[in-house]
Amino acid sequence: MLVINKSETDANLMWQINAGNSNYPVIASKIFEPGVSKWVTVSGTKTGDDAIELGSGAYFYLSTNQITPADFIIFLKDFSLIITPENEDAVSYSISDISAKEESITKLSDSDAEAEAAEAVSKKWLSDSVPSIYETYKDQFDYIGIAAEYGNFGLKQTGSNKYTATYTWDGSNWSKPTELYYEEIQNGIAKHANSITLGNELKPQFVLGWWNNGDGAKQTMVDFTGSNGKTIKVPNKLGNENLIYATLSVCKKMGVQMRGHVLTWHSQTPDDLFAEGYNASVGDDGLLTNPVDKETMTARHEWYIKSVLECVANWESANGYGTGNHIIWAWDVVNEATADDAGQTYTGDGQNWLRGSTDGTKDKSPANSGSRWFQIYDDEEFIVNAFRFANAYAPNDVKLCYNDYNEYWNASGHYKVNAIKQLITRVQNGAAQTVNGKSVAPRIDVMAMQSHVGTSWPGVTGYENALKEYLALGVDVHVSELDFSAETQEAANQAYAQYFTMLQKYGKKYSGTNKVTCITIWGINNESSWINPASSGGKKTYPLLFNLVDNVTTTTKTVIYDTGKENLPQYDIGDTYEANAAFYTVIDAHN
Repeated sequence: MLVINKSETDANLMWQINAGNSNYPVIASKIFEPGVSKWVTVSGTKTGDDAIELGSGAYFYLSTNQITPADFIIFLKDFSLIITPENEDAVSYSISDISAKEESITKLSDSDAEAEAAEAVSKKWLSDSVPSIYETYKDQFDYIGIAAEYGNFGLKQTGSNKYTATYTWDGSNWSKPTELYYEEIQNGIAKHANSITLGNELKPQFVLGWWNNGDGAKQTMVDFTGSNGKTIKVPNKLGNENLIYATLSVCKKMGVQMRGHVLTWHSQTPDDLFAEGYNASVGDDGLLTNPVDKETMTARHEWYIKSVLECVANWESANGYGTGNHIIWAWDVVNEATADDAGQTYTGDGQNWLRGSTDGTKDKSPANSGSRWFQIYDDEEFIVNAFRFANAYAPNDVKLCYNDYNEYWNASGHYKVNAIKQLITRVQNGAAQTVNGKSVAPRIDVMAMQSHVGTSWPGVTGYENALKEYLALGVDVHVSELDFSAETQEAANQAYAQYFTMLQKYGKKYSGTNKVTCITIWGINNESSWINPASSGGKKTYPLLFNLVDNVTTTTKTVIYDTGKENLPQYDIGDTYEANAAFYTVIDAHN
C-alpha cells in the first residue's frame, strides 16, 4: 500500500471482515501519518483458533474510524486475499476482484497503480504533487519571481512585424539558447512564479550588442537632442533590440510578467557608450582616456533609457498590453551604484559613499569596482537623472527601483545601508526638470534588496533591520535576487524557512503603508547557480529550490571545488527539475 493521508491526524487503516455478526475482525492494519507514505507491505492471517467463520454475504473491506474517505488517496499493488473453506480448496482473490464503493475511486492494475503513485509522490516541479510557490504565497506577496537566462544567440524572425513576430534560434553556433528558450523551463516557471528576471539579456551590453571597444563607432548615426538642449549623435537603433522582443514574447506565451534588469549600471555597459566618438580608449590604469563631457553623457543616457522603454511600449501596444497590465511591471533603473566601503560621514555630493568615490573604488575600472559614470560625473547627478528619465518615459504604473547587494551591511568601514539610504533620499529630493517637453521629477518606488545572503550573515535580524530602514523611507521593498551560500542542504532549509517566515511579516498583511511586494529567487537549480562555486570560496553550495534531473547528459559545466573538479550537468532537452528539501521548507513556512 501507498497512502496519501490528507488529514492532520494519524489514521489506522484496517483490513476487516464483516462476517454477518456483531464482530468485525481485523485481519491486518497499519497507522499512516499525515502526508505521503512509502510503499509498505500490510499483511495478516487468521488461522487455527483465530479462524473466522464466514456466513453468506460476508465481505472484506478497508476502513478507519477517524477519517472520511475523502481524506485519503490509496494505492494498492500485489493485492492477494486467500480464503480456505474447511475441507475445500483455497480460493484466491486479486485486485481485479475489488469493488469500489465510492464512485470517485477508479480501479487500477498493479502497474497503473504504481505509475500513479509515483506521480503522486513525485518531486518533479511540474507534478501535481508539487505545490506552486506563487499559488502558495499569492495571499502574502504580489509577485513571486524566478530568474532565468534566455541566451544571446542568432535569432530568426518569422513575421514582418518585429513586435508580433516569432523568434527562434537560427541554428548558428556562435552561441546557443539557454534555459528560458525551452518549454520545460517555461512551463515550470509559469507554474511556480508570476514574474521573471532575465539574468543578462536586458543589460546595456546585451541590448546594444557592442562587445568590443570600437563597436559603437561602427553604428549608423542620427541626431538626437537631449532635454538638456545638447544635440548629439546616437545610433539609429538599439543593436540587439530583437532580443528584447524575443524575451517579451516568451513572457507572453508563459503568462507571466517581467522585472526589467537593468537600465543604468557600472558593469556590463560598453565603454564605447562613455567615450568620444563611441570609440573607447582605455589607459594602463583602467580608466577611459577619452570620456565625453557631462552634458553629452546626460543626453546619451536619456537617449538610451528612452529607446529601451519605447521598444517595450511599442511591443506592448502591438500585443494587447497597457495600463494596469504591463509585460514589464518594474525596472531596476540603477544598479549597484554605492560602494562597499562607504563611509559613515560624507564630505560632499556623492563623496565617500558612491562607487568611484571611496578608497576601494576611486580611479578604478568597472572590472575592479570602479565606475565610468562616476569618472564623468564625480557625484550622484547621473543617478537622479536616471530616475527622472525613467519617470518621463515609463508608464506611471510601472515601478522604478534601485537595486543593490550587501544592502544589509552597516558596520565600520562598510556603511552600505547608510549609503543606500542617502541615494534614495537624494533621488526623492531631486528637482523637477523639463524632459521630453514636460516637467518631470525623479521617481523611486522600490528598494530592491538583492539578498545574496549567507546562512549566518547577516542573520535574519540583521537583514530585517535593514529592510525596516528602507520601508521607513517611503518605498516598497523587492527581494530581487534571493539565494543562500549554504554549504549543506540542511543549512539551506533552515535559512529559507527563517527568511520566508520573516518576510511574510512585511507582506500584504503588514499594517504599514509600504510593504515587501515581490520575492525573486535568483536562478532555477543548484547546478546552474552563479554561486556554485564562483562566490563560495570553492565550497559546494545549495543556494536554490530545485535540482536538475539529468536525463540527458550532454551539456555540463566544469567547476573546481576545494574537494576537486566536478562536472555539473546543465539543462538539455529531455531533462527536468525536481523540488529539493529547501523548496518544501519554503512551502511549509507559509502562514
